[in-house]
Amino acid sequence: MPKVYGYIRASTAGQHLTHEAQRKTILTNIAPLVRGDDAEYDFGDIFQDKATSGKTPLFERPQGILLFAAMKPGDMVVWSKLDRAFRNTLDFCETAKALTEKNIGFFSC
Repeated sequence: MPKVYGYIRASTAGQHLTHEAQRKTILTNIAPLVRGDDAEYDFGDIFQDKATSGKTPLFERPQGILLFAAMKPGDMVVWSKLDRAFRNTLDFCETAKALTEKNIGFFSC
């Protein structure tokens, strides 16, 4: 069964409440996909980059690298808001292309 993963990022180490809010949003949104007899996905993990600038592309961040390596075709990645995963539209488009080429779905809450 494919897996669904979450991704969380905060710019500074002191933004622990941001991490908790992002985690709650992701878990709430993926719950219908991973629960019950008709679950579409297994829960993979939530990858968290702490004190990481948005200037660094998602798959060049420490946890982003691990996330990209963990995902297989058919999997999905979910983030709470676009600005937590991407710096700008070009960054989003390049990441979306990389995910699409790997046959990985993505969802922004």
